[in-house]
Amino acid sequence: MNEINHRLVVPIVRETAERLGMKDFILWIYQPSASPYIDLLKPALSCYDCVDEYSAMPGAWIQATRAMERKLIKSADAVFTTARSLFEDKKKHNPNTHFVPNVADFEHFNKTLKAKPARDLAGIPKPIIGYVGALNYKIDDGLLDRLFAARPDWSFVFVGPDRGFGIERFIGHRNVHFIGRRSIEEMPEFLAAMDVCLIPYKLDRYTRGVLPMKHYEYLASGRPVVSHAAAGTGGARGLIDLARTSAEFVEAIERRLRHDQPADRKKRIALAKDNSWEKRIRQILSTLEETWKTKNSAA
Repeated sequence: MNEINHRLVVPIVRETAERLGMKDFILWIYQPSASPYIDLLKPALSCYDCVDEYSAMPGAWIQATRAMERKLIKSADAVFTTARSLFEDKKKHNPNTHFVPNVADFEHFNKTLKAKPARDLAGIPKPIIGYVGALNYKIDDGLLDRLFAARPDWSFVFVGPDRGFGIERFIGHRNVHFIGRRSIEEMPEFLAAMDVCLIPYKLDRYTRGVLPMKHYEYLASGRPVVSHAAAGTGGARGLIDLARTSAEFVEAIERRLRHDQPADRKKRIALAKDNSWEKRIRQILSTLEETWKTKNSAA
């Protein structure tokens, strides 16, 4: 059924490509289910940009997803992965597999250093331990519940939409504040009010394949980061505090609140700046160019 659906879409894609004057195009695939496009469209070059462990996502049809992805990896000319665990797994099936970590919009999130704290948080007691992003199935609700109860003197602030997480279960915690969705333009103002930033993900097969963009967004803001050890660090080990239990989270946050230094902030910002979209795209395009040359010389 998946292949039939893609066969129905192919004429539309071809017509659009012709209208735009695209002849030798690159087929860029994100979802394993799109693997039929390689055979159907016959692109000049194809790549699979693997940003998640799709077979481990909630509700995924595990065997079917794995089979589609395996076929895609073997058929694609190049494979890019955003987490080290994804790289180690996918390179077994395609030698032209590359680890290309996620990055963030450095210039935007670095505005935090000069931004005035958001007015929405003006009346919230310090210290503020914050999270910016969607609240979904990746968040460890049990961990958060223990954190809220362990330190009632800290304020926990969450900025982002509730996507099935269910924030109503935490109404009893007076030190927890859910701000809801805000625009990306406002993020530096909210980050400016935060003393420590959190990435409280669950530890499971899915999150092991995740390198959150939030790592670099937080680092670009200069704020200390405490993250669940499930998430990859993308070279930020030592600049991001990793924790597994609520006790370890509390210890790491306390350590940053007491001892974080201006030199630590400079190192975080420098790492984020060294992982810009400009550098990452140059890396990807360079790989694709080499792949193109190799493919054509072999032909």
